[in-house]
Amino acid sequence: MRAGEFVKFLDVFAPQMCLSCGAAGGVFCSSCSRSLSRVQPIQGEVNLGFRRAPGFAGAIYSETIRDCLVGVKRTGSPQLYRLLVPLVAKAVERAIESVDHRRPLAFVPITSGAKTRRSFGGNLVGSLLTDSLRFLRGQGDFSVAPRIEIHDHLESRKMKQSQKFQSSSGRHSNIHGAFRAKSGPIACQRTAHIVFDDVLTTGSTVREVARALREVDIDVKAVVSVAARPRALGLSATR
Repeated sequence: MRAGEFVKFLDVFAPQMCLSCGAAGGVFCSSCSRSLSRVQPIQGEVNLGFRRAPGFAGAIYSETIRDCLVGVKRTGSPQLYRLLVPLVAKAVERAIESVDHRRPLAFVPITSGAKTRRSFGGNLVGSLLTDSLRFLRGQGDFSVAPRIEIHDHLESRKMKQSQKFQSSSGRHSNIHGAFRAKSGPIACQRTAHIVFDDVLTTGSTVREVARALREVDIDVKAVVSVAARPRALGLSATR
């Protein structure tokens, strides 16, 4: 049994220490779960390099939301995953409401890294996007944009080195050329595209993705993520 599968087994059949506060009572204790359910989505603007676009996130990337997201990346815990979906859905809904509903709408997910795909057992970013859209449709009041598609426009390439511990300028330089956009049908040029990622820290990944998409005449109308640092959305750090 792999480590991730073992954690999932324990998550169901035995109490664990909370990954956020360290208390007993499951991978995420009831107190931290309630705290996560109370967080509110944030919005601002993301710098795409050539212009700014509306940006949305399920929560500020700190404390409980950070612990939950890191936990699901490392363990693939279904409990943590289920906690994230409603948060993502709130941000996704706001992003959808921000675009022109007279145009077709498509999301472009940024594929999870290889390490996360191994731990989670698949593409976490794509799964969260798909399940958040399913969650919204299940609410019954999701009436905007009658047809929403998910477009696989991106091909990722290996970066020179890890983005971890790099400065903002270092991240931007390191990630340049890490994505290539596949040309879509002409109809794609009339579609409003929203880029979706798990975390916005400096915005360097989104800028590179927007640059790659622009090369094939795909314009990014908005950006949405599970969580974001305030500065990535042009907000003050004290928010």
